[in-house]
Amino acid sequence: MQRLEKTLKSALASKAAILAAGNDFRRDDGAGPALVKFLKGKTAAALIDGGQTPENRVFEIIKLAPKTLIIVDAADMDRKPGEIAVIAESDVSNASFSSHMLPLTVLTDFLKRELKDLRVIFIGIQPADTGFGEGLTPAVSEAVKRLADIIGNK
Repeated sequence: MQRLEKTLKSALASKAAILAAGNDFRRDDGAGPALVKFLKGKTAAALIDGGQTPENRVFEIIKLAPKTLIIVDAADMDRKPGEIAVIAESDVSNASFSSHMLPLTVLTDFLKRELKDLRVIFIGIQPADTGFGEGLTPAVSEAVKRLADIIGNK
Protein backbone atom coordinates (compact mmCIF):
# COMPACT_ATOMS: atom_id res chain seq x y z
CA MET A 1 0.00 0.00 0.00
CA GLN A 2 2.97 2.33 0.57
CA ARG A 3 3.94 2.23 -3.13
CA LEU A 4 0.36 3.06 -4.07
CA GLU A 5 0.18 6.01 -1.67
CA LYS A 6 3.56 7.35 -2.76
CA THR A 7 2.64 7.03 -6.44
CA LEU A 8 -0.69 8.77 -5.96
CA LYS A 9 0.78 11.55 -3.83
CA SER A 10 3.29 12.30 -6.58
CA ALA A 11 0.64 12.07 -9.32
CA LEU A 12 -1.85 14.32 -7.56
CA ALA A 13 0.74 17.00 -6.83
CA SER A 14 0.33 18.23 -10.41
CA LYS A 15 -2.69 18.71 -12.65
CA ALA A 16 -4.27 15.25 -12.73
CA ALA A 17 -7.26 13.46 -14.16
CA ILE A 18 -8.72 10.17 -12.99
CA LEU A 19 -10.26 8.03 -15.71
CA ALA A 20 -12.46 5.25 -14.41
CA ALA A 21 -13.25 2.32 -16.65
CA GLY A 22 -15.77 -0.43 -16.10
CA ASN A 23 -19.30 -1.71 -16.40
CA ASP A 24 -21.73 -1.14 -13.52
CA PHE A 25 -23.79 -4.13 -14.64
CA ARG A 26 -20.92 -6.62 -14.26
CA ARG A 27 -20.54 -6.53 -10.49
CA ASP A 28 -16.91 -5.77 -9.57
CA ASP A 29 -16.16 -4.47 -13.04
CA GLY A 30 -17.93 -1.34 -11.80
CA ALA A 31 -15.10 -0.57 -9.34
CA GLY A 32 -13.74 2.31 -11.43
CA PRO A 33 -17.08 4.11 -11.86
CA ALA A 34 -17.83 3.54 -8.16
CA LEU A 35 -14.55 5.26 -7.27
CA VAL A 36 -15.51 8.34 -9.28
CA LYS A 37 -18.80 8.54 -7.38
CA PHE A 38 -16.97 8.34 -4.03
CA LEU A 39 -14.47 11.02 -5.05
CA LYS A 40 -16.90 13.72 -6.19
CA GLY A 41 -16.06 16.85 -4.22
CA LYS A 42 -13.11 15.21 -2.45
CA THR A 43 -10.24 15.80 -4.89
CA ALA A 44 -8.92 18.52 -7.15
CA ALA A 45 -8.29 15.95 -9.88
CA ALA A 46 -10.68 15.93 -12.83
CA LEU A 47 -12.98 12.89 -12.58
CA ILE A 48 -14.01 11.06 -15.73
CA ASP A 49 -16.28 8.02 -15.79
CA GLY A 50 -15.27 6.26 -18.98
CA GLY A 51 -17.59 3.31 -18.45
CA GLN A 52 -17.09 0.48 -20.94
CA THR A 53 -15.69 2.77 -23.60
CA PRO A 54 -13.09 5.05 -21.99
CA GLU A 55 -11.73 5.81 -25.46
CA ASN A 56 -14.89 7.86 -26.08
CA ARG A 57 -13.58 10.38 -23.52
CA VAL A 58 -10.26 10.97 -25.30
CA PHE A 59 -11.04 14.51 -26.47
CA GLU A 60 -12.29 15.49 -23.03
CA ILE A 61 -8.96 14.31 -21.62
CA ILE A 62 -7.01 16.20 -24.28
CA LYS A 63 -8.98 19.38 -23.54
CA LEU A 64 -8.22 19.01 -19.82
CA ALA A 65 -4.52 18.56 -20.65
CA PRO A 66 -3.55 16.84 -17.39
CA LYS A 67 0.08 16.26 -16.50
CA THR A 68 -0.93 12.88 -15.06
CA LEU A 69 -3.72 10.52 -16.06
CA ILE A 70 -4.65 7.89 -13.48
CA ILE A 71 -6.64 5.04 -14.99
CA VAL A 72 -8.56 2.92 -12.50
CA ASP A 73 -10.18 -0.34 -13.50
CA ALA A 74 -10.99 -3.81 -12.26
CA ALA A 75 -8.15 -6.05 -13.43
CA ASP A 76 -7.54 -9.74 -12.97
CA MET A 77 -4.01 -9.76 -11.60
CA ASP A 78 -4.16 -13.18 -9.91
CA ARG A 79 -4.37 -11.56 -6.47
CA LYS A 80 -6.81 -11.61 -3.59
CA PRO A 81 -10.17 -9.95 -4.33
CA GLY A 82 -10.07 -6.29 -3.41
CA GLU A 83 -6.30 -5.99 -3.67
CA ILE A 84 -5.20 -2.70 -5.23
CA ALA A 85 -2.04 -2.46 -7.31
CA VAL A 86 -0.15 0.01 -9.44
CA ILE A 87 0.40 -1.80 -12.72
CA ALA A 88 3.50 -0.93 -14.71
CA GLU A 89 2.65 0.19 -18.20
CA SER A 90 4.76 -2.64 -19.59
CA ASP A 91 2.58 -5.11 -17.65
CA VAL A 92 -0.80 -3.71 -18.67
CA SER A 93 -1.17 -6.27 -21.44
CA ASN A 94 -0.54 -9.05 -18.87
CA ALA A 95 -3.38 -7.92 -16.58
CA SER A 96 -6.82 -8.87 -17.78
CA PHE A 97 -8.84 -5.66 -17.85
CA SER A 98 -12.51 -6.23 -17.84
CA SER A 99 -15.03 -5.22 -20.44
CA HIS A 100 -13.49 -2.72 -22.84
CA MET A 101 -13.75 -2.91 -26.57
CA LEU A 102 -10.35 -1.30 -27.10
CA PRO A 103 -7.19 -2.13 -25.12
CA LEU A 104 -6.30 0.66 -22.70
CA THR A 105 -2.80 0.90 -24.17
CA VAL A 106 -4.26 2.01 -27.53
CA LEU A 107 -5.98 4.87 -25.69
CA THR A 108 -2.88 5.84 -23.72
CA ASP A 109 -0.58 5.64 -26.77
CA PHE A 110 -2.86 8.10 -28.59
CA LEU A 111 -3.07 10.42 -25.59
CA LYS A 112 0.71 10.44 -25.21
CA ARG A 113 1.09 11.51 -28.83
CA GLU A 114 -1.34 14.39 -28.23
CA LEU A 115 -0.14 15.36 -24.74
CA LYS A 116 3.63 15.11 -25.02
CA ASP A 117 4.53 15.08 -21.31
CA LEU A 118 1.60 12.98 -20.11
CA ARG A 119 2.35 10.55 -17.30
CA VAL A 120 -0.03 7.57 -17.16
CA ILE A 121 -0.58 5.48 -14.05
CA PHE A 122 -2.64 2.30 -14.17
CA ILE A 123 -4.33 1.18 -10.96
CA GLY A 124 -5.99 -2.20 -10.89
CA ILE A 125 -8.46 -3.53 -8.35
CA GLN A 126 -8.67 -7.30 -8.23
CA PRO A 127 -12.32 -8.33 -8.80
CA ALA A 128 -14.03 -11.24 -7.11
CA ASP A 129 -17.04 -11.42 -9.44
CA THR A 130 -17.49 -9.87 -12.89
CA GLY A 131 -20.64 -11.77 -13.75
CA PHE A 132 -23.82 -9.97 -14.68
CA GLY A 133 -25.43 -8.15 -11.80
CA GLU A 134 -25.29 -4.88 -9.94
CA GLY A 135 -23.27 -3.93 -6.89
CA LEU A 136 -19.72 -4.57 -5.83
CA THR A 137 -18.70 -7.53 -3.71
CA PRO A 138 -17.71 -6.60 -0.14
CA ALA A 139 -13.95 -6.96 -0.79
CA VAL A 140 -14.02 -4.70 -3.84
CA SER A 141 -16.37 -2.21 -2.20
CA GLU A 142 -13.89 -1.86 0.68
CA ALA A 143 -11.01 -1.50 -1.79
CA VAL A 144 -12.82 1.32 -3.60
CA LYS A 145 -13.42 3.10 -0.28
CA ARG A 146 -9.73 2.68 0.71
CA LEU A 147 -8.60 4.05 -2.63
CA ALA A 148 -11.03 6.98 -2.37
CA ASP A 149 -9.65 7.75 1.09
CA ILE A 150 -6.08 7.72 -0.19
CA ILE A 151 -6.88 9.96 -3.17
CA GLY A 152 -9.16 12.25 -1.16
CA ASN A 153 -6.40 12.89 1.37
CA LYS A 154 -3.78 13.91 -1.18
